[in-house]
Amino acid sequence: MPTSGEWPRGAGAMIRRIREHDWAATPLGAITGWPADLRFAVDLMLNSPLAMVLLRGPELVQIYNEAGSEVVEAGSGAALGMPLREGFAQLHRIIAPLQARIRDREPVILPEVRLPVRRGDTEHEAWWDLQLLPQGDGEGAVTGILVLLIERTDAVLVRRRMERAMARQRASEERQGFLLRLSDALRPLSDPFRIQETAVRLLTEQLDVPGAAYFTVGKDGNSCTRTAKHEAVPLPLPDHGRLSDFGAGLAAEFRAGRTLTLRDTEAEPLHDWQRSAFRDLGLRAGIVAPLVKDGRLFALVGACSLAPRDWSDTDIRIVEDVAERTWAAVARAQAEAGLHDRDRRHRFLLRLSDALRIEAQAGEVIHVGLRMLAEELELDLCVAVRVDPSAQAEVLHQVRRSERIPAMAPRLPLADIPGAGRFVPDRALTFSDMRSARTLPAADRRRARRMGFGALVSVPLTGALPRCSLMAVSALPRLWSAAEVVLIENATERIGSRLANLRAEAALRESEHRFRQFADASTSVLWIRDARTLRMVFASPAFRAIYGCPCDRAGEDGLRCWLRRVLPQDRRAVLDRLRRTRRGERVEHEFRIRTADTGEQRWIAATDFPMSDAGGQVQWIAGLGADVTAARLSTERQHVLVAELQHRTRNLITVIGSLASRTLQRATSLEDFGQRFGQRLSALSRVQGLLSQLATGDRVAFDRLLRTELVAHGAVDGAAAKVTLEGPTEIPLRSSMVQTLALALHELATNAVKHGALAESQPEGRLLIRWWVEPNTNDPRLHIEWRESGVDMTQALKSARYGYGRELLERALPYQHGAITSYRLQPDGVHCAINVAVHAGAPAPV
Repeated sequence: MPTSGEWPRGAGAMIRRIREHDWAATPLGAITGWPADLRFAVDLMLNSPLAMVLLRGPELVQIYNEAGSEVVEAGSGAALGMPLREGFAQLHRIIAPLQARIRDREPVILPEVRLPVRRGDTEHEAWWDLQLLPQGDGEGAVTGILVLLIERTDAVLVRRRMERAMARQRASEERQGFLLRLSDALRPLSDPFRIQETAVRLLTEQLDVPGAAYFTVGKDGNSCTRTAKHEAVPLPLPDHGRLSDFGAGLAAEFRAGRTLTLRDTEAEPLHDWQRSAFRDLGLRAGIVAPLVKDGRLFALVGACSLAPRDWSDTDIRIVEDVAERTWAAVARAQAEAGLHDRDRRHRFLLRLSDALRIEAQAGEVIHVGLRMLAEELELDLCVAVRVDPSAQAEVLHQVRRSERIPAMAPRLPLADIPGAGRFVPDRALTFSDMRSARTLPAADRRRARRMGFGALVSVPLTGALPRCSLMAVSALPRLWSAAEVVLIENATERIGSRLANLRAEAALRESEHRFRQFADASTSVLWIRDARTLRMVFASPAFRAIYGCPCDRAGEDGLRCWLRRVLPQDRRAVLDRLRRTRRGERVEHEFRIRTADTGEQRWIAATDFPMSDAGGQVQWIAGLGADVTAARLSTERQHVLVAELQHRTRNLITVIGSLASRTLQRATSLEDFGQRFGQRLSALSRVQGLLSQLATGDRVAFDRLLRTELVAHGAVDGAAAKVTLEGPTEIPLRSSMVQTLALALHELATNAVKHGALAESQPEGRLLIRWWVEPNTNDPRLHIEWRESGVDMTQALKSARYGYGRELLERALPYQHGAITSYRLQPDGVHCAINVAVHAGAPAPV
């Protein structure tokens, strides 16, 4: 804290600096000797929040407050007590010219003076309103200047941004107005050179430059030709030049599409030889905009100045816009110039295509094509020639419209055709004056005069007829235009295309005929569906034989009708394989159907595969379907027979042991035992004999099959009192089901002998077997009831398991023969019911 006698009083940083400064070393002298007016001014300044600087004495010694220090010390650091010239030169340059006015006690206000300011560690540009107030000593003399700094930085920046935005807006409007004038001026022009000249003239006027030019760049990307210019004053611009003359880097910049801007060639970072090149052209500044299309440099548009010039962004954009719009206008003019010729050529080619399309013979196609081409181009001769390996030319057809050219012989050596030695197989050959052309051998020129050939265009018929060419001939020399040559090429292409189509159509008809023969002869279904809609496109005749309905019925409502033939349990898998085929997979699978006419179940082995177009996209899906029902049933029958053989072998041993025991119990003598036991063994043999008759096609009656099984198990002999049979005789069974039904009866009888009503351990057991035919004349069905009673099944129920017999009853019969079965193991014995279709010749129920 300052002592009571120290001044200025206070604890601020700037107050302390003023108090501790060595003022005795300054023109103001020691601080203790300062006059009252100076002390008053310092106190006023130190207590002000505004930036203030007090300049005292003739040397303008600086005293300032805390806010003022941010300005005074921004550039050169601490300046307290220093003359203004040394400590704040920038402010001195502002105040020095105004000192006389201030000494006359005139306050001076300076708006928006740019002075830097330091806040923290960062220096910023800032703007201030300066008020220069004269300071007196109380006796009328001016002893100093009080500088009041009021910051205006934010307002200045906002105003300047607005001014820049308005300037950009004015420049944009000016540019848009120029572009409208440019478009209006170029729109009615059709000559490319006039378009370029008009564009560079308007560019020169808009930028107020000595001149502008349009340069076309060659295919090499280096050579340039000036095609248009406009000069307000004479300029030494060359007609031709090379970009490389100004450096490889410059050419690369242009090819990259970057605009060159030179504000002063003497100040730009250029090589001496580049600077010398610009001096030779008399240019000091310029803008050059490249025009690059599809990676190729086509043109340059430039504006130049003979003096340095600070080009604005708008100037640069205007040059670039002129380049683009000039290019577009030239392209439009060229397009419009060729539009009439192209329209005429297109109309002719459309007429030609329509005329060729209706011709079905190759000779007529060639004749019509030659005739129409000769009429369109007013040719004297139009001929199609084929050359064989022996270098003989065969005239396929010729159209002659003038007597000035004689008809060509039907066959002649190739060497006799003028210019034939120059023919090439893959492009057109053009002669404008065959009689005097020095590019032709003298012998060819003589042949041309002899045959009346004045001009010739020869185009190969590639792809349609091997070693064939079309020749368009004029009797007089003719300068063929590019459009005429293109027309001949296009006409030849259409003739060749139609000939190729005829060959393809013939090959397709032959291929379709072979396919139809194959499809008609195949016992498998061949089908094709649209990959998108899945509608049937083709189905072979085997479809009806396998599915029991014509293929057109399956195609009426697409996939649904066909899926109705597929068994419900197989439909999901079938649809999944169709989806995989549509995705491009080849799929092999099997599924079951039910025929539409008889309802018969059949197995189909299918191979589905995709059919793609030339682009590799799947357009159709196709497949082969074979009826493998017989093979499938045969395989299943073999599996059943093998399993049954093993099972019956075990059962037979058990049955024989049981028969021997039971027979021995009831036999009265050894001879009686041998007789009875032998009969029962014979019964077993008879059952096997019945089963073996399935292959013969004979019909086995149900009652015979049943009795044979019961006899084989001894159930109608000693146990006859236990068995009751009720039902009609001679019910013919279907051959396909005899084996399975016999096995089922065998299993029921075997179980009855082992554990059920026929077991020796069941003295009270009884067996009732009833059968009858249900009244359905169209589909007669045999109903069989096997009912046991009086049996103690306690032990059997405990040890019951799902064996082979139940598998036959509950799976094999329903699956293979559509049977309806029921098998229940009741406490008093087995109750079983079987309902199965029988042969149509079964007797009606009584």
